Amino acid sequence: MLYIGETQNFGQRMKTHAQKNWSGRAPVVSYHRVVDNLLKVHLHELENDLIGGYFDAMGDAPEMQFSGGD
Repeated sequence: MLYIGETQNFGQRMKTHAQKNWSGRAPVVSYHRVVDNLLKVHLHELENDLIGGYFDAMGDAPEMQFSGGD
C-alpha cells in the first residue's frame, strides 16, 4: 500500500496520479464507490479510518501518504 485517498472525479484523479513520481513503481489502483450523498466530512473520516487501520496493521502509514501523494 502506497497511498489512500478520495475524490469526486476518479478519471481526473488518475490522470493527476499518473504524472507523479512513484519512485520507479507502477502502482495498481483499487477503488470503492460510496453513495453520492455523503458529506465531505464523512469521506475524510472514512479515509482517515482506512489510514488508521493500515497503521494499526503495519505499524506505519502508507509509504507515500504524507509525501505529496495528495
